[in-house]
Amino acid sequence: MFSELAMLISPTAPKKWIRLLDRFKSLLTEKLGDQLLGLIALRTPEDLIYGGNVLLIVRKRSLDLAKKVAECVSEAQKTVKAEGLSPLIVEEGDELIDAFTQEGRPPPS
Repeated sequence: MFSELAMLISPTAPKKWIRLLDRFKSLLTEKLGDQLLGLIALRTPEDLIYGGNVLLIVRKRSLDLAKKVAECVSEAQKTVKAEGLSPLIVEEGDELIDAFTQEGRPPPS
């Protein structure tokens, strides 16, 4: 499904949210390496699907991976001085991917 790390963020997202997501993505790439296949963010931190506003697509879910994600959330929020990251972790093919890509699209102009 993904040949390289895919990151989908709405161009109308608030700038601070984009900075937070950029830092989060950098940390995830560093800590998870090729385990991370994609990141899909909703337009704002207040937008939620099943309690999450960021969907992480990974090769294989595990407790160790979830702990690394939690560390990345904490570090990104501290570095950017912003809160609101609420990631959900799924594997390729999960139905949540469609829900997030539909919600993540900017409204028609």
